[in-house]
Amino acid sequence: MECPSFYFALGSLFMAGISRTGCYPLLHIVSSISLLVFVYSREKARNIDFGMKILKHNDSILLFGSLFLESLLISRSAGRLGTRVFKAIAACGLTFSITLFCFTLRYVADNKVEGKKIQRSGPYKYARHPLYSALILYWASCCTYLSCFISLAAFLWFVNNRIFPRIKEREREMISISSEYTEYRKAVWSGIPMYK
Repeated sequence: MECPSFYFALGSLFMAGISRTGCYPLLHIVSSISLLVFVYSREKARNIDFGMKILKHNDSILLFGSLFLESLLISRSAGRLGTRVFKAIAACGLTFSITLFCFTLRYVADNKVEGKKIQRSGPYKYARHPLYSALILYWASCCTYLSCFISLAAFLWFVNNRIFPRIKEREREMISISSEYTEYRKAVWSGIPMYK
């Protein structure tokens, strides 16, 4: 999708978020989301087949909607030390997850099994599902950064009931295509603490 106005809008959101330090935490989240969408859409424009549905449109609307509604409707004090510590940890989680997401996209194009070896370099050397890992950490960090713990609980339910079945289905598909994936699966951690 090569649309200059789309990229301009994403860039504007990103710049608005990083220029407003401390005042509008929700704007920081919108800003980081615009960065992820920008990077993802640029890779899709290069005709890279991700071979998976990380988040469907309905999922995205539900997750974004619940997070934004909770952050706007339930006000919380950000003055306590504990809250500031959680916010700092969440900011580190956001930074790390965005970096991992962008870094992993560079290796996705080669991560196919038809006629090729399974990708074992880059983040795939340490985790089987680094994109899922990055997005799960990203969303958990978003909820923590905004102190939206109801949304965090809903997201953990979503991961368990929607994301894990998608990962299992993808792994079954990979095993049916290549026996090498079975060995890779045994040797390498999934990258998600709650998933083997």
